[in-house]
Amino acid sequence: MSYKPTIGMEIHVELKTATKMFCGCLNENEKIGSAEGLAPNKNVCPVCLAHPGTMPVPNVEAIKSVIKAGLALNCQIAEKSKFDRKQYFYPDLPKGYQISQYDEPLCQNGQVELSGKNIGDDSRAFAGNSHLIRIKRIHLEEDTGKLSHISDGTLVDYNRAGVPLMELVTEPDIESGAEAKEFCQELQVIFRELEIADANMEKGQMRCEVNISLSNEPRIKANVSRMDDKTEIVLKDESYELMGLLFEIHTKLGSIYKEINYQDAIEEVLKREKISYVREKQIILKFNDLELSNLFADFIVDNKILIEVKVKNFITNDDVRQTSRYIKSENLPLGIVVNFKKEKLEYKRVINPAFEKFENNSSSFVANSRSALGTKVEIKNLNSFRAVERAIDYEIKRQTGILEAGEKVVQETRGWDETKGETFSQRVKEGSADYRYFPEPDIPPLKFKTQLTELKDNENFIDVEKIKQELPEMPMKKRQRFMDEYGFALVDAKIITAAPELADYAENVISELHNWLLDSGQFEGTAEEIWNNNREKVAKLVGGWLINKLGGLLAARKLSYVENTITAENFAEFVTMIFTRRVSSTNANKLLERMLETGGDPSSILEDEDLGGGDNLDLNKLVEEIINKNPDTVAQFKNGKTALMKFFIGQIMKESKGKADPVEAENLFLQKLS
Repeated sequence: MSYKPTIGMEIHVELKTATKMFCGCLNENEKIGSAEGLAPNKNVCPVCLAHPGTMPVPNVEAIKSVIKAGLALNCQIAEKSKFDRKQYFYPDLPKGYQISQYDEPLCQNGQVELSGKNIGDDSRAFAGNSHLIRIKRIHLEEDTGKLSHISDGTLVDYNRAGVPLMELVTEPDIESGAEAKEFCQELQVIFRELEIADANMEKGQMRCEVNISLSNEPRIKANVSRMDDKTEIVLKDESYELMGLLFEIHTKLGSIYKEINYQDAIEEVLKREKISYVREKQIILKFNDLELSNLFADFIVDNKILIEVKVKNFITNDDVRQTSRYIKSENLPLGIVVNFKKEKLEYKRVINPAFEKFENNSSSFVANSRSALGTKVEIKNLNSFRAVERAIDYEIKRQTGILEAGEKVVQETRGWDETKGETFSQRVKEGSADYRYFPEPDIPPLKFKTQLTELKDNENFIDVEKIKQELPEMPMKKRQRFMDEYGFALVDAKIITAAPELADYAENVISELHNWLLDSGQFEGTAEEIWNNNREKVAKLVGGWLINKLGGLLAARKLSYVENTITAENFAEFVTMIFTRRVSSTNANKLLERMLETGGDPSSILEDEDLGGGDNLDLNKLVEEIINKNPDTVAQFKNGKTALMKFFIGQIMKESKGKADPVEAENLFLQKLS
């Protein structure tokens, strides 16, 4: 029997603020566990040690950081929120409770779209391979201290206690270890781009926990709204087709128009696809003896699906309730609320309960029933992307074996043994913990200003719209731009844009190369033609030499790209030398290493150390000499051992001291040996 995994994640990220969450102590979490180290209990005070009479004061920058994360992850931002006390005792928790958030988190209902192979193709989020992971909530709390167990006791370091800790909880939308790994990597890139966290897993700045269960029935994809465990996908094929059309409209028009414009566009594509519909359908609702008849649904498609079009900050519960009333009144199986205002199309499926179990083979009203989830197992404190992937893959195999043996999976918390490559039981969970949450009495409620919020002039608030305007370009959009504008391959674009400083460096290099192509006088055509004809070759050279060659040299010296001594201008000049074959690939490696060591410009180093191409080299004569010196090898080559060409190229590079152009040399060998 095939078992389907259902995986959700909880991810804790230490925020990169100057001070701790509720006091003025320095937040130096980057030094904890690092080579430079931090003396135990150095950054502590009466507040974070919970001395009597002390009062916590929230760190506004930490709150803004979480808002940034929420906006970047397409979340709904709360108009009001609060902190709560989470009651539990542990030696690394000085208060005896943790200040956290319970029922009013800062951010809810977001989503992360994983890149897969087709970055930018929004239509795949609803049909086919879904790579959409929903974010249930993001809240803010304080981190705990650190315990060190020794032979005769346990030591406690409170440097980390009180550090701002952001917790992100997903819906159970992840289906494999590989997808979980990609999701965590994408989050790390986003947080670094926002400059709210370093999210270094090895240093404990980003910690992952996995909740996993297996069931023997197919799962609903992440992008499909889920009801209770008995719900089935209503009108699967029809709604997939319709959502594809709505994504097409959003891709073409963007998010800047009015409702009427999107309604007109929907009508046009429905006509184009020859799908029957009614626009502005009057709806009659009855409340007791009162009848309301001045209500209109935007579209009813094929007498099955009702569409409500919105252009607003986010879809509200009132929008969903209204749509539910409409489809019940009209006896329709499905309603879709679609919001074009957001950068990525937002939508909600609303099912008429009367049709949840309805099946019609001719029209595919129902498909892919969803079974109850299996027994949940939690895997704690995974501290690398590799551990996340391997732990999930192992746990799927372990639970599958238990179920196939006719046994029951035990609900428990498990750890991960990296050396053995397996999970191990830590404690059995017979039920959920009762943390006895209640509102934090020493911190007043938080208020946020959005476009819809009305506040009094003297009220304190955090301006969400201002934070939104200050957001940088997000990694997925940047990757797509690097491919579209600069011609980078997907794999290179992902690596380069994973680090903001590397992406900035690469853009400066490309800018220099773009100007060189247009100003060198070596290429014919308009500026656009010259760039389009050469950009992919340029991008391939930049990607290869920047990531593999320069990246390798930096790694060998334990340096980061920030510590790179080669300016973007000099690196671009270096690439032009390879592009024009002014330097061979062998000597280019030597040249790059000398540039890194000295910080000098490539032209000077090339001349001073005689690393240039063989302008005065008689390549034809060298090829003939090598052929004459190796008659046996020549005979073997002519008899079909073409791999021996590497031998000939190696000889020519040796004799020319790396100056020969290997491509030109290979052509000469082929001419003379054919």
